[in-house]
Amino acid sequence: MPAPPSRSAAGRSAKATAQTFARGLEVLRLINLRPGARIAELVSACGLNRVVVARLVATLAGQGYVARRGAGYVPTAQALALSDGYVGEAWIAEIAQPVVRELGATLDWPVSLATVEAGSVLVRLNTDRASPFTMRKIPVGYRLPVAASASGRVVLAFTAPRRRVLLSALAGQAGNAEVRSPTARQLAEIRAAGCAVWHSKAENVVQVAVPVLLGAEPVAALAVRCFAAVIGPKQAVGRYREPLRQAAGRIAAGLAARRPRVR
Repeated sequence: MPAPPSRSAAGRSAKATAQTFARGLEVLRLINLRPGARIAELVSACGLNRVVVARLVATLAGQGYVARRGAGYVPTAQALALSDGYVGEAWIAEIAQPVVRELGATLDWPVSLATVEAGSVLVRLNTDRASPFTMRKIPVGYRLPVAASASGRVVLAFTAPRRRVLLSALAGQAGNAEVRSPTARQLAEIRAAGCAVWHSKAENVVQVAVPVLLGAEPVAALAVRCFAAVIGPKQAVGRYREPLRQAAGRIAAGLAARRPRVR
């Protein structure tokens, strides 16, 4: 049986791996800054020898992070996805917050922006404190069941079918067991209407939510809550769906504008 590697050998191996990883990230950064860059340009920019750079680019291409275009290389959508975590946090304050506040001031009823994470609806922004008609203040960071909220249902409806299966499974584990997930027919009706409605009979509150779409994928839901005794579900849809759609469109346009272009 061969002897196990010494600690010093293992340490050198780990250091070499970390160095290769750092070099790969640097090459990816350069390609992102200079779409279409050739190997010679990358060599000049990073100071590594041509063989090393060519090997790193081949690895990045094999993993789907860059693609060949003519004589050079460009970042792919998979490389762009690496920034989703940052964009996911930054756009909420910089892009969505002003729109949500403006919409809340226009509608008077509390407006919220939520994302679906880990099988539940996570409230990221709301105007509960500013609204004169807040029935129950919901704090930012509060989680709601996907099936028992208009925001969760609208995100579920507009999510691509393959991802929807996983999202439904996660929601089933994290959500309210007393509320069934929407059926395929109900999801189709939500997509056709462009919004989801949820009537919480326990609180006598109606919610109307629309998706914030980046491309074809929902990145969030924009919703309004109102007293069912004052405005019923049909009235709420007729009155608030279009303002919600317009606001969601503004958020989506702002988000799309700050994402780097992938060629």
